[in-house]
Amino acid sequence: MRKTLSPGPITLFVVLIITIGQITTDIYLPSLPDMTLLFGSSGNIMQLSLTVYLATFGISQLFYGPLSDHFGRRTLLLVGMSIYIVATIFCAMAGDVVTLLLARAMQGVGIGCGAVVARAITRDMFTGVKLAKATAYISLAMALSPAIAPAIGGYMHVLFGWESNFILLLGYTSVLFLVFYIFLPETLLERNKKQHFIKQTLKDYKYILTYPLFISHGAGIMINFGSFMAYQTVAPFLLQNHLGLNPAQSGQMVLFVALGYAAGTFLSNRLVERIGINILMLLGLLLSLLSALIMFLIALSGHISVLTIVAPMAFFTMGSGLFNPGAMANMLTPFPRVAATASACMGAVIAVGAGILTFIVAMLPDDNQIPLSSLLLVVASINIIVLVTYILPNLRAPGNHPAA
Repeated sequence: MRKTLSPGPITLFVVLIITIGQITTDIYLPSLPDMTLLFGSSGNIMQLSLTVYLATFGISQLFYGPLSDHFGRRTLLLVGMSIYIVATIFCAMAGDVVTLLLARAMQGVGIGCGAVVARAITRDMFTGVKLAKATAYISLAMALSPAIAPAIGGYMHVLFGWESNFILLLGYTSVLFLVFYIFLPETLLERNKKQHFIKQTLKDYKYILTYPLFISHGAGIMINFGSFMAYQTVAPFLLQNHLGLNPAQSGQMVLFVALGYAAGTFLSNRLVERIGINILMLLGLLLSLLSALIMFLIALSGHISVLTIVAPMAFFTMGSGLFNPGAMANMLTPFPRVAATASACMGAVIAVGAGILTFIVAMLPDDNQIPLSSLLLVVASINIIVLVTYILPNLRAPGNHPAA
């Protein structure tokens, strides 16, 4: 089956799989203020639609990992996409906030397979340089798709209404389902048929999730991603309700924030050999802390504008771009024997943690940027404290990277 498709189409399929979960995260967020009015709900409740998606998206990855080793990549992908398609239909037809929240949770359960299966397929099909290239394409898709999605979603809302975002997702995923059903081969040659594979997987999860450096680095990445998602949740209400932007303009603002992250990762790649991973991580967190402080001080002054909201967040995400690559490398290095399981754990921790942060920000007022900037300032400070007091001393300590 490995020879059914050449590396090019397989890589394309993997990238397309990744994009589904990423664009589902935030394509509809520019529509939230109008959806709040149409559903007769509050902004705080509507923002939970992102929280429940991230929570189920993250948790489900812990199950899809071992199940894909047992039943195969293709089968799990098609099952997960089927659940997602049904859930997206319910999202598009939702007439109240409860239905929307339940459907969003089901979307996360379904498409949680995407990230796990995509990474697994690349490991099945590629090694060495080809694996590195495929992974680079996955990283690019994960970075670009959630940045472009709100811009598309904003225009879709202006032209066709909020439902059009979910109809677009439905059409996109349905087409990909047919393509994968017809053309995607099973890439796993030897399935895990051991009777106790679940028991061993649970042991691996316990070991990884209690490993100190995994926890500390994962917390940093989770805070950075969660901060971006928290901003994504609140920004449409600030930009539209208080500054008069329409959904299309609000969606476009995300591109500037994403540009900051892209600049950070670019600088990380250029500087890592010159100044080292640890210094880059520290500089990244300091930049994020400074950006959050500037946003907070401006908020206290009572001044609110597009510039004072978007610019500090762009520099905050630039700091994330400097921190995340090194943190991910340090986070996964101790687990060569269970790299796939560690990767699933990382995805789960980041998504669930981000869901918690979006829940917190959803409970805060959204009539100015003080609550958002306060949250960013607190979590950025926590990141600095953890890095300086725990991560860096432990990285210097001998024997801190056992081969799991």
